[in-house]
Amino acid sequence: CAQLSVPMGRERGWVNVSVQTYQSHRSTSQRIVQQDYTVDENGATLNALARTADSREEEQAAPAASSSSSPVATTNIVIRDWKLSGRRAHIQYDSGEHNFWFHPVVDEGKATSNTPGFPCHRGDIFLKLGMRGARLIPWKLQEGDVFRLGQAYVLVSKIRLTAETEADLLSSFNVAPIPGEFDADIEPDTDLEDEAGESRRPQCYICYEGGAQGDPLINLCQCAGSVKYVHLNCLQRWMQPEGSSAVNTHCPICKEKYPEKAQAMMIRPPAVLFESWSNHRTLKLRHWVSFAQHSTASLGRFTEHNDVVIPDHSVSGEHAFIIQQNGAFWLHDRESSNGSFIRLRAPLRLTFGESFSMKMGKSLLCVHAKRSRWSRLRMRLMALRYGDRQEEDGLSTPLSISGRASTNSLESPSTNRNSRVW
Repeated sequence: CAQLSVPMGRERGWVNVSVQTYQSHRSTSQRIVQQDYTVDENGATLNALARTADSREEEQAAPAASSSSSPVATTNIVIRDWKLSGRRAHIQYDSGEHNFWFHPVVDEGKATSNTPGFPCHRGDIFLKLGMRGARLIPWKLQEGDVFRLGQAYVLVSKIRLTAETEADLLSSFNVAPIPGEFDADIEPDTDLEDEAGESRRPQCYICYEGGAQGDPLINLCQCAGSVKYVHLNCLQRWMQPEGSSAVNTHCPICKEKYPEKAQAMMIRPPAVLFESWSNHRTLKLRHWVSFAQHSTASLGRFTEHNDVVIPDHSVSGEHAFIIQQNGAFWLHDRESSNGSFIRLRAPLRLTFGESFSMKMGKSLLCVHAKRSRWSRLRMRLMALRYGDRQEEDGLSTPLSISGRASTNSLESPSTNRNSRVW
């Protein structure tokens, strides 16, 4: 355990970073590095080093930089990873808002995985959202977000909040002619001829009704004859059975998978398309989840109790769930065994007193923002001073007719008292 001491100066706190790196070279030994870093306005850099020799040089250079004659020194946090090198994050102190910011480095254009279409990179930093016995953090999902359930990865591929128009349906699919629109120039559909060879009007194979304006008959698969056409509303009811948020994406007759564009148009909004990689990224699945009937959807390994089934041994039976509220989708962990993580793509705010756990490669980071003792003492003195002023104002303020004091002398101290962070 090495301690890095930097004079406090004018800064009002620091960030405690605990780094745990797991070695997998024929042994189960763990190498744990824990240091206390003081982060000021210039911040700190989190660097990944591929070689042990480079890490020793960095450890020797860090105390030298902190004890140099320069007024402000940038702290260097070392992460050992034999497949990764370079700066991975930057921690900065904001003197205006009096808190810290964690800025991750996002590798958008680099392909470091052999799995085609895999959205993550080895240097991505994942924030822990929950685990059994740990703090639970709800997270608002957006398109492009990637979260981990155990060792399985899930991509938020698409979010639909509005339904498609009828014009989009008519231009994209094979639509049967509506009764009353038959013309002598229109050739009859040979698939709809009866035994006598006479053509008959198309009808839905589910409700046996014809097409109409606003509810046309469409054909999406290889079915022919009497089961060629189906109403869009009838197909939507079959794709999402009552009481379920999961969506069926295959034809029940010919077993052909519906086109991706057709799936997106027929899903009742609001809906989300997930893409999952499990079993060491060898199995890729696509999941459409509609929140039109229910505001929640469950994710896990069990088939009976989940709307999104992820077949991976590291995923718990009921691992996490998603809540839809006012067009926003929130991811919650269910105190799973291996935890839920979200990939960081934007700066994360670290307020004083908060702790966050992060994962990068085979390293686990625990970041905790702390205030200096002098700052805490000064805040306590200010709180006591505001309390004394409140008592004096309460005694000197005249009462109104209802027997209550003026709100101007009571709201300000209470607001300051509630906004304190210890």
